[in-house]
Amino acid sequence: DVTEARQAREELLESRKLLELFFAQSLDGFFFMLLDEPVAWPSGDPDATLEYVFAHEHVTKVNEAILAQYGAVAEQLIGRTPAALFAHDIPRGKALWRAMLDAGRLHVETNERKVDGTPVWVEGDYICLYDAAGRVLGHFGIQRDITERKRAEEALRFSEDKFAKAFQSSPLRVSISTLAEGRFVEVNDTFLRDHDLRIATFEPLDRPFHGRGGVGTETPSSRAIGSASRAGRSSWCRGRIEIPGGCSSQAGHRSSGSGWVGWWLAMAGLLGWC
Repeated sequence: DVTEARQAREELLESRKLLELFFAQSLDGFFFMLLDEPVAWPSGDPDATLEYVFAHEHVTKVNEAILAQYGAVAEQLIGRTPAALFAHDIPRGKALWRAMLDAGRLHVETNERKVDGTPVWVEGDYICLYDAAGRVLGHFGIQRDITERKRAEEALRFSEDKFAKAFQSSPLRVSISTLAEGRFVEVNDTFLRDHDLRIATFEPLDRPFHGRGGVGTETPSSRAIGSASRAGRSSWCRGRIEIPGGCSSQAGHRSSGSGWVGWWLAMAGLLGWC
């Protein structure tokens, strides 16, 4: 039927038009990379096949967002190979391509370079394209620029590291405690040494340790607590901070499977013991 065939062509054209609009106007970077000839993966000689793919797969289609990520115009990216994109770190590039070919897809954060050589961090999702025989034709990628996020994370790590070093190396007694309850969240080694304290054994607590906890950094003085909290699940523990001579106080902490540990050192009446 001529009418049905015409309608089918019109619907196909409309679908392609919508797809082109989505591709072109997406805020994430979209691109295709294709091979001139499909390759089998895995192959009899995977190293040779990887070398071929790394040298011959090339960018065939890009959107404006991907151009912005690389500070490029279309002519500067079209035709680029993996070897050109990862010229600054060939071993890393080959490792990524091998991982993508092995799994058929890849999610990864990579440190890449704009066309002018400026470093740019991108988070990407990549999926291989196959022909009817299962051979690799190339791949499709979606990328977003995460450079600012990486800078913020690095600044935070630097700030936390400076604070932790200053906290632990201070010749003065330093502690962090909750304002409402006066519970100690963290103390430095000088604090423990001046009061002749040490961390004693810990055992499971059958009820929540009441109070508010905070985030701390593992130190020689608190590592004994951390060793009791790495079972990979949320649990409450109770222990003692002892003063030689028989005086002791309960200390509690909560651990979580996420690895985000809150340090709790409850030492009420510290100076009044004994």
